Amino acid sequence: MLNSKSSDVYSYGVVLWEVVTQKIPWDELNPMQVVAALGFMNRRLEIPDPLWTSLIESCWCWFH
Repeated sequence: MLNSKSSDVYSYGVVLWEVVTQKIPWDELNPMQVVAALGFMNRRLEIPDPLWTSLIESCWCWFH
């Protein structure tokens, strides 16, 4: 079950991803495609810097 704390932690992981990559997440998708990619296809952003992988992925595991 998704709750406010889970959403906050997941969002923090996305903010960390933005800081590390200096990119806008899912900029090639419209909002409904983002929902589908995350909610139904379990798609995640690629983390290019291994130094941050563990921390960011641990934030994203709160989502499910």
